[in-house]
Amino acid sequence: MKIEWKEEYSVGLKEIDDQHKRFFVIIEKLDDLVQSGGTREDTVRTLTDLASYANYHFSAEEKYFEEYSYEESKS
Repeated sequence: MKIEWKEEYSVGLKEIDDQHKRFFVIIEKLDDLVQSGGTREDTVRTLTDLASYANYHFSAEEKYFEEYSYEESKS
């Protein structure tokens, strides 16, 4: 399954858009591993990368939520 970034997904902040694009890369790698029967170690490493990157990304988003007083964020 090929997943590709589309400009319609853009939130208009380069840093966040670049991070979202990175998610696409990681998920594509994970899908490739699953489809090709990749090793358990590579799959675990990629899942760990995904989880770590999610923590990093959501921290960055929360920074912007606070900076721009995003109404839908938890305060």
